[in-house]
Amino acid sequence: MAALVILFLLFSIKVICVSSSSRLPPAQRNENSDVGIKMEIIHRYYSSGSPFHNPNATLLDRAIDMVRRSNLRADNYCRRRRRWFRTNDVITPISPAHGDLLAVVDVGTPGVKSYALLDTGSDVPWFQCLPCKNCYDQLPDLYDPHKSQSYTLIKCSEVRCDNNPSIRCNSIDRVTCSYDVEYDDSSRSIGDLATETFTFGDGTKATNVIFGCGHQNTGTFFEEMSGSIGIGPTSLSLPSQLKVTRLSFCFPRVTEETVTSGQLRLGSPAIFSNPKIKLHPGRPELEEYYLLPLVGITVEFYGPVKFPRDLFEPKKDGSGGFLLDSGTYITRLFREAYEGVIEAVAEAMGEEYPRVYEHPSQLELCYDGGKGKWKYFQNAVPEITFHFTGRDMVLKDYATFMEVNTGTWCFPILMARNTSSFFGAFQMQGYAVGLDLAANEVSFTSAPPDCANN
Repeated sequence: MAALVILFLLFSIKVICVSSSSRLPPAQRNENSDVGIKMEIIHRYYSSGSPFHNPNATLLDRAIDMVRRSNLRADNYCRRRRRWFRTNDVITPISPAHGDLLAVVDVGTPGVKSYALLDTGSDVPWFQCLPCKNCYDQLPDLYDPHKSQSYTLIKCSEVRCDNNPSIRCNSIDRVTCSYDVEYDDSSRSIGDLATETFTFGDGTKATNVIFGCGHQNTGTFFEEMSGSIGIGPTSLSLPSQLKVTRLSFCFPRVTEETVTSGQLRLGSPAIFSNPKIKLHPGRPELEEYYLLPLVGITVEFYGPVKFPRDLFEPKKDGSGGFLLDSGTYITRLFREAYEGVIEAVAEAMGEEYPRVYEHPSQLELCYDGGKGKWKYFQNAVPEITFHFTGRDMVLKDYATFMEVNTGTWCFPILMARNTSSFFGAFQMQGYAVGLDLAANEVSFTSAPPDCANN
């Protein structure tokens, strides 16, 4: 599972940077911009409908994978922050290869079914393309632009081919535009910048979508992914290109033996509820992320967890922040909050169930709940409330503890070791997360486990 990210801050360096979104050309208005779009989201291994489903993965496999990917993504974010503070230069995005949520989309005309890493922290969409000069092994069919009737190269003379570190005129032919995206872990995607038609699961088509047709893709990309789709608040992300200001997503429920699908909704079908939460304004080094205003946490049977109200506020020196990240599965909290929450949950659980120490999952708080006894164990699980400015969010019981062995349940929250913390996909299970990009607001609406079909 994908992991929660840690920010690393060098306090002695003054930050002077131009936002990368200001360098990117404005997204072209899509002719389908007023049409609502629904996209299926699957977990690459655990969703039963995934073509890459691994039926042999055990509960422990899932837990270890979640923590391992959390650590990888955190380490990558540290490198990214260090590089930015050293150079005051363009920020390399975090590699999506440590994520697990795939959006299903058909690329081209006729469409080639593709599985793109869905990431709130990424920008321009890209897909691996033929001819592949230097590419990673890919299980899904490779997209061939020469067989698509709707593929169009972007010319150097067009405003969309701006002279910036990611998009530039092709140095060989000086006619067509190219892109070069390098990630924090040195993974890289290079190819032609073009427009194409994307067809989504509900049959809706979006034309003239700017994307990267990658002919050289190297690094940590994995064979189940066809490419990447960013849904962050940046100019070339899919929502920005389609000129939609509202989107919502619900994630697959990974606590079930049979994991179903989630869903991303763009435009009119997006799900919202009131009151909404006002997001913090972005910072140059965090422009790809949505910053949540977390001010408190309460644990049932215990009470409020003690930590400074401004602990999660973005600071002027660049530290702080509670980032909503689809590429991260396990929430990470700053030490003061993490230690307080662990203590509170342990006290609230009491002594009814024996503790399990030094579990292989590396999660700190685990219990022996008994084989097949979740319905009894869940009665002891305290309700945990995240207090945001303007609204509370109560975690679902299945997003509070995770079965890591048959009958062994662990509290899946990790400690942030550096200067930012993250709200992960695991804790967002059971909710439709709505983002209003124009108003800079978010809402959490209770959703059924099979949210893709309801």
